[in-house]
Amino acid sequence: MFQRGRKNIRLLVAFLVLMAVGAFLLWPASSDTVYEVDNKVDKIEKGDKVGDVDQPDQPDQADQPDQPDQAGQADKVDEVNEEDKLDEGPIVETYETITVAFIGDTVLDPPKEELVTLLEKNNIDFLFHGGDIAYIKDAKAAWSSFVDLDFLRSVPIVATAGNADVAEWNMFTSVLKTHNDQTSASQEGKFRCSGIAGLQSSCTADGIVVVQIVTEPSMRKAAEAAGFRLPMNNNKFIKDTFQATKNTTLRVCHFHHPFVDYKVDMPRTDIVNVVEYDTCRQQGAMIVSAHDHIYARTKLMINYETHRMFRPTKPDEEPFKLRGGNSFSVISGLGGKSTVAVNPQLAGTAWWAKVWPENDHPTRNSQVGALICTVPTTPDVGKVECRFESGEGETIDSFSFVTAYKEDDFPAIEL
Repeated sequence: MFQRGRKNIRLLVAFLVLMAVGAFLLWPASSDTVYEVDNKVDKIEKGDKVGDVDQPDQPDQADQPDQPDQAGQADKVDEVNEEDKLDEGPIVETYETITVAFIGDTVLDPPKEELVTLLEKNNIDFLFHGGDIAYIKDAKAAWSSFVDLDFLRSVPIVATAGNADVAEWNMFTSVLKTHNDQTSASQEGKFRCSGIAGLQSSCTADGIVVVQIVTEPSMRKAAEAAGFRLPMNNNKFIKDTFQATKNTTLRVCHFHHPFVDYKVDMPRTDIVNVVEYDTCRQQGAMIVSAHDHIYARTKLMINYETHRMFRPTKPDEEPFKLRGGNSFSVISGLGGKSTVAVNPQLAGTAWWAKVWPENDHPTRNSQVGALICTVPTTPDVGKVECRFESGEGETIDSFSFVTAYKEDDFPAIEL
């Protein structure tokens, strides 16, 4: 009987143990309970009604701000996205700049008062002359007086030879060298030039690199008759110069003559090889010329030979990006000589962004002007902002762009 009692006790203990294990396995875990609570809290915070939880007071409908319709919201998103695209390659709000002017085809005996006033009021740091400096023989006195104007005495001047200058080019460059050597920019190393001045040369102006070449065959002959010996390979000179100066803020090809397809006057004369234009484009340089007594600017080009243009996401998108593989060209030849007649067929082509003055402009023959640009002094920072201003103080054209001259920005294009 004692043994039977012990057996019953063991069975009872086993039963109790089984009951305890079963209760433990069936009891909900505390972490699951917390998870459910968290879910409920999350739902409350999202504004869902859970049980009898009090909801916060809602403002009257009249107090709600106006909500844009879907079309308006889409426009806003497009603007943001577009700004993101335009701000590639950092644009900062505050940065140091210099001011430069591009002129050409000037009358210096005496110089046009409106042009002098325009240049002086803009407080330019550098002046770039596109050639045809003076339309008179023995122009030394007039040229010397011009560069010695009070506001120009501290301003370095870069001049590209024009067809009206070649016979006296030794004189023009001699006056310029004396003038430039005395400027503080030259003495501080912010301005320097090398090569055959104004014929096949390059100048660096506080980060701006300007390449100057003679392209017109008769000008080359005249330069050689004056004692200059010019290398034949302009394209190699352009490419080598820009590739040797990576840390730049702006690249400029400075020609006197524009290429035939990028002229707007008449008659047409094929005096520049399009390969030279496309070499500048491959290096991301803007092209500035004179010769035609007019102002004209192309759209952003990605192939000069085939007239292929960059097509922005939005019309008149600014600032556009100037980098290896694209370019634009400007004619700035309103220095005081009579204005040329515009060829409507040439001026009406799709690649022109601006041509001025038109043939029916009431005072077209007396117009002067200059392209004025402010350029950041730090590479790949900020915007280059340009405008063409008339002698009457009117802004005829304005545009802005960013530059991206880092080595990895250049496409794999070889001549």
